[in-house]
Amino acid sequence: MRKFYIENEVNERLSLWGNRVYLVNPSGLGIKHDASYIRIGDSFIRNKKLQVAQSTIGGKIEFLDPGANEKFIEFYNFCAASSELKLVYDPGNGKEYIRDIDIAEAGKTERTGATLPISIKFTCKTLYYLRNNNNFVFESNAEEKRYDYQYDFTYNDLGTYETMVENDGHVEAPFDCYIYGYTANPSIHILKDNETLYEVEFPVAVEEGDYIRYSSRDGMLEATLVSGNKETNLMSLLDIEKDNFFKIPIGKSKIVFSSSSLSTNIITLTIYKMYEVV
Repeated sequence: MRKFYIENEVNERLSLWGNRVYLVNPSGLGIKHDASYIRIGDSFIRNKKLQVAQSTIGGKIEFLDPGANEKFIEFYNFCAASSELKLVYDPGNGKEYIRDIDIAEAGKTERTGATLPISIKFTCKTLYYLRNNNNFVFESNAEEKRYDYQYDFTYNDLGTYETMVENDGHVEAPFDCYIYGYTANPSIHILKDNETLYEVEFPVAVEEGDYIRYSSRDGMLEATLVSGNKETNLMSLLDIEKDNFFKIPIGKSKIVFSSSSLSTNIITLTIYKMYEVV
């Protein structure tokens, strides 16, 4: 059975499938592409790469008595008080897929018996992604020997971490990364078939207790050195001849973390696999 929830930025949620509140007849759960074509003779040639069109998920939320109107007000107040909203969708396979959304419409109509129906439209800002993204924690022990933690990776005497990842999503996957000190001039490299596709180096020393916060998520690009309450934007220090904000390619690839100090503390990595349909 499919289930839906609305969730805010601190993971509080309201059910849209139970407790006398139900999202019925949802539409727009699939995919639509933007494309244009040029006619050549009796054929039509696409003149640009297919791109995913922004989706709108619509439907009707039915609030049931007793307390139908109060349930609607609770729903609206929850959405209005939230700075970020997510639609959580369980298609029936036990996995919860998430889309970041805005509420475009919540049309209140006349009651039908014990039911208060509300027409709803959610404007989607992302593709589907899983809540339990690939989370990696890399940590060496005091003797700097190879050490496995949560996922298989290797650590060597040059202060380098390596791990293989597989992106089974439909598009390249953005990621968040935290690099903790002490380390100097740390860097991230993405390799596929032993060829370096992307790399970024942070030309700073990261003291013990400090960390670099990096994100390649769309609309949230960041490279910041955090030292206590002080945050320093590192973007102006990055090599302008490189694509410093990149994503994990589809399929299998290798991620390598290195530094000029030949030592690295803890690194955390979260990969956001994105799906066009689920």
